[in-house]
Amino acid sequence: MAYNKRNRKARSINANQAKERKRLKEAGAIASLIDDDDEITIEITRKRTGEHVVFTLLPGSRIDSYRTYVDGQPFKNPKTKSGERGINNVCQAIAKALPRFTREY
Repeated sequence: MAYNKRNRKARSINANQAKERKRLKEAGAIASLIDDDDEITIEITRKRTGEHVVFTLLPGSRIDSYRTYVDGQPFKNPKTKSGERGINNVCQAIAKALPRFTREY
């Protein structure tokens, strides 16, 4: 990042906010960060065909990865051969599974 007035101001603001967070945490006004979303569930129902699919995302080993299950079965990543996928990878898989519609004029 280039050092200029705008960046210097941003660094100063970030430093001040960090000091304020530290002060509040020491005073007990801020609890430690706890992620209470230990499970994300995505349900897809197709009324026309009667299909019902449930994607379950559980916390993975990293903050941006999830152990993914589809209808209770592990949804493994073919590249890494593991059951963990990033949220973008999961969204791409869901988009790929959804039907494509064409508009008739």
